[in-house]
Amino acid sequence: MRFPGTDGAWEAVTDQQGHVRTRVRVACERCGAQQLPARALTLRCCEDDGATSVRFSCTRCGLVHVTAVAPEQASALAGVDDVGFESWRRPSEQALTDAAASITEAEIDAWRTMLDDDEVVGDAIESLDPGTR
Repeated sequence: MRFPGTDGAWEAVTDQQGHVRTRVRVACERCGAQQLPARALTLRCCEDDGATSVRFSCTRCGLVHVTAVAPEQASALAGVDDVGFESWRRPSEQALTDAAASITEAEIDAWRTMLDDDEVVGDAIESLDPGTR
């Protein structure tokens, strides 16, 4: 299984005590390739749209990498012991509201017409700061 931005695959490695540990080859843009234990990875899932990504920190320079992964890759990674998981939400400024999604072309045209009227714009400015006129 390959992950975008991770320079390669994961592999099972047996440690000196006979325990099988999963290691993933990753690449830091500053430091190059290295192997990390699965516990150094965090699978991330956006609650807003279901987008998945993987995060790791370079063990040499500390740079944090977050790379989008396909759903199949996320499912495979979720099945690996020791991989962390977190869910997150987009900042509220980035969330689309139902009202924003329902604006029609006619409403946009009406808004443009209103903005072309100097009196309407002047009144709007004055309502914000009565001392500006």
